[in-house]
Amino acid sequence: MLQVLSEPTPNNSFKPTDGVGQLIKQPSRAGGGLIHVLVDMSKIIEPPPSELTSARVLAYAVIDDDVEYTGRISVYVDGVLLGPVLRLVIALNNYEPDDYLLLYCDSEWSVLGVGGYSSLVEAKERAEVAYAGVSTKWQDVA
Repeated sequence: MLQVLSEPTPNNSFKPTDGVGQLIKQPSRAGGGLIHVLVDMSKIIEPPPSELTSARVLAYAVIDDDVEYTGRISVYVDGVLLGPVLRLVIALNNYEPDDYLLLYCDSEWSVLGVGGYSSLVEAKERAEVAYAGVSTKWQDVA
């Protein structure tokens, strides 16, 4: 649910009413100047660090409502089945040049589980099996 994050000022501009919103200026689609747009900063996701678990990050995806966890791939960590995660990362192992890692991460990019694949394409295909719709969410880093 989005709350109203701004209030009018005497000069008919808007300002955020709490720390969540931020005003930005962008060109008017109607032409002729700039308009002010209030952006909900709580929706902006920071990208992962450039390296996770001694592997160079190549791509990442944020799991949202458009992506469905299928449960068709089982990842176990210390004998416990890892359920749905909020973030996925594909990274290249720094010590094994043909080892592409699919990292299962929490909202802070902490790695909760990992799978290894022989190519970037294979890692993305397996991610799609586990998270239907994630193929449209990948953000390439390198």
